[in-house]
Amino acid sequence: MNFLAHHIISIFPENYYYNLGLTFPDILIMQNKKCKINERIVDQKLLELLKENDNDILSFFKGMKIHLQLDKWFHNNSLFYTLLRKGSEIIPDQVLPVHQFVEILFDIYLDKKDKQFAKSLIETYKDKRLDLILEKIKNFWEIEEENFDKLRNYISNGIFYETYLNDESLFELLKKLSLKINRKIKIDEKDNIKVIITKAKSYLESDFDDLFDKLKIYSNEIQKKLE
Repeated sequence: MNFLAHHIISIFPENYYYNLGLTFPDILIMQNKKCKINERIVDQKLLELLKENDNDILSFFKGMKIHLQLDKWFHNNSLFYTLLRKGSEIIPDQVLPVHQFVEILFDIYLDKKDKQFAKSLIETYKDKRLDLILEKIKNFWEIEEENFDKLRNYISNGIFYETYLNDESLFELLKKLSLKINRKIKIDEKDNIKVIITKAKSYLESDFDDLFDKLKIYSNEIQKKLE
């Protein structure tokens, strides 16, 4: 799952630090590959923080735990494999990274569902309270400030959002993702990629409806256990 999906599926409108934590596991590993983020480590931090009087950082780590649990559910659910299969049917000769393509399309689906979703994520990363939490988590993980700032700007300036909603920009992003996994997009004609993108949005929409509903139900269940 990508940033927007994690932010929206599990959001608590009045809990800034929790909402920030919902996207932070991905941010941490992207800004520094040495950051090991798993549920065991987060659980350990939660136990330690329960002894302290800092509800902000505690909420932040609870958001991170929800992120990890939701990712685990998503990647092991039959709906995910259905989406991969159907995505593969649309993409000739596997010219696109199907996994990443499907997750990006789900974010695009969420944006279509409500334009305020992306705005909420953007505002979260603009908020100065992020700087306060960043100082605290430097005690737990190594922050590469230049890389982190690039990622923060990527979200807070809406660059991710603009990339997703522009087929040509999305094409370039998919090319970069393909190169990272040692594959190359074989179709260089942007018009052909646009056809695939348009077809996929329509073809997968009902599956995304189902996925959204099931993710919300599961997220509510695991959130209650953390209260």
